[in-house]
Amino acid sequence: MTEDPDTPKRTVFIRPGDRVPPHASVPPADASKPPPERPAEPPLRPAPPPPTGTQRFGMAGLLVGATLNDNYQVTRYITQGGMGEIYEGRQIRGNVKVAIKVILPQFAADPEFYTLLEREADLLATLGHDAIVKFRGLSHDPRSQVDYLTLEYVHGPSLEDQMDHGAVDAQQCRFLLRRLASGLDAAHDKGVYHRDLSPDNILLRDGKIERATIIDFGIAKDSDTSKKTVIGAGFGGKLGFAAPEAFGLFGRQIGPWTDIYSLALVVAAAARGKVIDMGTATPIDAIQARQAVPALDGVEPWLAAVLARMLEPDPANRMRSMASVIAAVDTLPAVGTPFDADTAQDLIAAAAAGARETTVPPGPAAFVRVEPPRETSDLKLVRADATPAAEPAAPRSKLPLVIGGGVALAAVAGLAILFTGGKDNADPEAAATAATSPAALDWPAARVALAALPCSDIRGGPPGPGATSLAVTGWMAAGTSVPATAGGYRLDSSAVMAVSPAPSPETCAIIGRVRQAAGDAGVQGNLKMPGETVWKFAQLQDVGGYLQMPIGLGTLGKPLYIVNIDDGQTDPVKRVSAGQVPAGTAAFPYQGRQPVRYLQFFLSAPTLPDNGAETGSGAAVSRACASGCESTSGWVILQ
Repeated sequence: MTEDPDTPKRTVFIRPGDRVPPHASVPPADASKPPPERPAEPPLRPAPPPPTGTQRFGMAGLLVGATLNDNYQVTRYITQGGMGEIYEGRQIRGNVKVAIKVILPQFAADPEFYTLLEREADLLATLGHDAIVKFRGLSHDPRSQVDYLTLEYVHGPSLEDQMDHGAVDAQQCRFLLRRLASGLDAAHDKGVYHRDLSPDNILLRDGKIERATIIDFGIAKDSDTSKKTVIGAGFGGKLGFAAPEAFGLFGRQIGPWTDIYSLALVVAAAARGKVIDMGTATPIDAIQARQAVPALDGVEPWLAAVLARMLEPDPANRMRSMASVIAAVDTLPAVGTPFDADTAQDLIAAAAAGARETTVPPGPAAFVRVEPPRETSDLKLVRADATPAAEPAAPRSKLPLVIGGGVALAAVAGLAILFTGGKDNADPEAAATAATSPAALDWPAARVALAALPCSDIRGGPPGPGATSLAVTGWMAAGTSVPATAGGYRLDSSAVMAVSPAPSPETCAIIGRVRQAAGDAGVQGNLKMPGETVWKFAQLQDVGGYLQMPIGLGTLGKPLYIVNIDDGQTDPVKRVSAGQVPAGTAAFPYQGRQPVRYLQFFLSAPTLPDNGAETGSGAAVSRACASGCESTSGWVILQ
C-alpha cells in the first residue's frame, strides 16, 4: 500500500519496559471507502515538538532554562558525562540545588541498560553514606522526552583535578582509601558494585580529601580512548582502572573484589600524582598489564603493602571485601605522621599567611591547628610498643590541659586555663542520708536521672540483684552536686571529680549533645576513663622532642573515635576537633611546655564517623550510634 504523503506523521516514544500502546497497530483501511472527515476540534496551543536526540546532544547545554516534570528547573550546563549531559538544576519545591544527568538516547533505548540503571538508582537512593553521592531518582519528562537522573549537588573538584597539582600526601591517601572503602562497603551490602571507579568519578566536597564522594555508579561510556568502557555480561569499567575479571579473565567473577582492584589503582594514582600505566591503548595491552601486581613506584612502602594485596590479579588471592580493606588500613603502623618538624613549620607558615585552620589526613594523626605567633604544641599518636610506661601525677592543682586521641592538635601556647585543686563532690551529709520512703528500685530511672545532670558525665554500672546503692564515677562542673538518690538507689559519688573552674557554657552544651547522641548516657560500660587525669611535664619521657603522654584509656584494643573539646577556645570553628584513633594507640606525643586543658569524649561504634564529621552538633555521633554505641569522657591536664 502506498503511503499517503498528506497523512500526518506521528512518532510514538516508547521507554524501555513500556508496553506497546494498543493504537500502535492499526488494521488496514478499506480503500473502497473514502476516509471519514475529521470532526472539528477546539483550537489548542500546539505543544512544541520534542527535540530529537541529535538536537538534544548535538548542542551542549540546550536544556538550560527548561523545566522537567514541573519539578526541576535546569539552571546551568556543566559538562558532557559518560551517559549524557550533566546540568546544575534546582528543585522548584524547596529551592534545593541538584545535579541532573540527562541520559543519552541510545542508553535510554537499551532495555538492559535502563533496567540496570533503574535498579541501581532505587538501591542507591536508600544509602545514607556520606562518601556516596545521594541519588534522588530516575525520571522521564514527557514534554522533552528525556530520561534523567537527579542527584545531590556536590560542590568541589574531582580527585583527577587535585592530581593536576601533584601527588596527594600519603597520610591523606590513607584516609582517602578508608573513606572510599567504607562507602563502597555500604553499596556492596545493597548488592551494587560501582564497576567504573576512577579519579574523575570521585569529587572532593568543598575541596577536602576527608569529604571525598563517589559518583557515577553504573555502566558508562566515554569518547576518550584512554577511558574506554569494557562492556560485557552487564559490566563496565575504564581500561586504566578496570579489574582483570572485567576483561573476561578468571571466569569473569564480578563482585566486591572488582571494586577493590579499581580502588587500589585510584589511590595509587593519587599517591603518585599520576596514573599507573595499565595498558590503555588496547584491551590486549590492558590484559597483559594485569598478569601481575603492577609496580607501585612512588607510593610509600607501608601504603603500597596494602595496595598490593588489593591488586592481586586473581580474585581468589585478592582481598574479598571492603571490610577487609578497612581492617588493613586500621592496622597500619603509625609511620610518616604529618607532625614531623618540617611539616609543622610548613603549617605554621601557612597559618601565618592567613589560614585559619589546616586539615591534615587521618591515620596516626588527623587534624592540626596552628596559630603562628607563639610556640605551638603538637600531638600525634604512638604505637603501644613505642610508649614508655608512666605514672600519672597526683590529683590536680592549678592546671591547664592536654589533647586526646587519634586526633592531633597543635595546641596554642598561652590559652591555658588555671584550675583550683581539690574535689567538690556532693554534700557528704546529703549523700549519707538514705531516702526516707522505700521507693521502688528502678535502674532505668536512675540512668535517666544521671544523664540529666547538667554539664557532667556521671555513670554507674547496672546494679546487681539486691543492691540498694550505686557507685557512680565521672565528672561534673564545680558548683553542682550529685543527688543523694536516683531511681530509688542511694548514690555513692565519692569517685566523681569536680571540674573547677566550671567548663564554659559552650563546652557544656557540646558534651551534652554528643552524650545524648551516643545514647548510653548514665551507663558505665567497658570504656572507662578517669574523670580527670593530670600529667606533669617532668614525668613524661621526651622522645625526639615529643613528650610521650599515655592515653587515658590505656592501649587501645580496637579503633575508637574521639571528640576533643577545647574549653579555652573562643573561636567556635576551632573549639571542636574529631577523628579516629587507630587500634594499638598508647600515647599522644606532645610538643611544647605550655599547660593545657581539654575535654575528651571517646566513642566505640559499629562504624566510626569520618574524621572531622562531628563538629559538636552530635549529628555524626547520632548516625554512627543508630544501632548502639559505647562512650566515655574525661578531662586531661598537662602542666
